[in-house]
Amino acid sequence: MSLEKDFDALLYDYDPAIGELARGARSLLASVRPQAHQEVHPGWGGYLLFKQVAGAGTTVCWLSAHKKHVSIGFSQGASLADPAGLLEGSGKHQRHVKIKKPENLERPELRQLIEQAWIQQPDPTTLSDALEKVRQLCLA
Repeated sequence: MSLEKDFDALLYDYDPAIGELARGARSLLASVRPQAHQEVHPGWGGYLLFKQVAGAGTTVCWLSAHKKHVSIGFSQGASLADPAGLLEGSGKHQRHVKIKKPENLERPELRQLIEQAWIQQPDPTTLSDALEKVRQLCLA
């Protein structure tokens, strides 16, 4: 299936209003980083991942639909500056923002969080180069 069909399938069982919220959230995320790799994961209720590149370990943020809201999550959300107090969660790294109304997507503070998440994410090329050097040292 195509990404569009996979995303629509992810939203199939939700109220149409939640589907529209999810589409709006996806548009916002994509507008901040148009070149992001998007990947649908159907497990745990379904997620749309926004990654630097295809593959494990490069997820910057994600989108998930719920019965009464849509969440935008951040892999390293605990390290984001959040003066507006939008972030929820208490995990070691991850945080999320609940989107309950379309106007929530228009908050400049939300866009700033998304931009900040992309800025803070390490370059995957640098990470893979460092990992290769560690492998070489360990195998030497």
